[in-house]
Amino acid sequence: MIIVTITMLYNRFLEILNKHLYQVEKEVFLNDEIGVFVSRFVMKHHLLKPELIVENDKIQGFKSAGKRLSTLEKFPIYVEIEGSIDPDYGNKVINTVDIYSEANLKCQDRLSDVIYLAKRFGDSAILDRIIRLTNTEVEYLVIFSKVQDFVPETEETGLSHQRELQIGHCLSEYVNFIQCLHEVILKDKSIAWCQEEGLC
Repeated sequence: MIIVTITMLYNRFLEILNKHLYQVEKEVFLNDEIGVFVSRFVMKHHLLKPELIVENDKIQGFKSAGKRLSTLEKFPIYVEIEGSIDPDYGNKVINTVDIYSEANLKCQDRLSDVIYLAKRFGDSAILDRIIRLTNTEVEYLVIFSKVQDFVPETEETGLSHQRELQIGHCLSEYVNFIQCLHEVILKDKSIAWCQEEGLC
């Protein structure tokens, strides 16, 4: 079980998460009798966060993400945090964090580039390719974050500044990985282009 002390409560983890991803939906399930909770989020790449249009200090609406980035919508990001509530202090204690994105995409034409990216971002993410055996036209990419590896495992460890940086770096790399897959598979960009853009 991963215990998060007062230096990194549930809320602090969410602050770090929301710096890298844009939250669309949130559900929290709580069982007070046994003191457990599950928080589920649907999130998007931070580039899809709507920007306000402000004229004369009045909000007029939202800017669109643009056609080039709109296909990032094909990569919804799901977050599930399970934990318990400390009976002494009422703090939420994180046991597990799962972050993944699932996209219905074919990557066979760019498979060598996808494999290269999976290796390049291997410290922060895991990529699974799923092909339906009864219909090979159906293919999914599932991108798992390794952020769980950076959440402390003992109460004494807490969340040091270094751990916060590691979690932030892992999430940043995860988001870049998704954007690189988007550019390579959907926009037919090269790995060199992604490198020039500072994505990998």
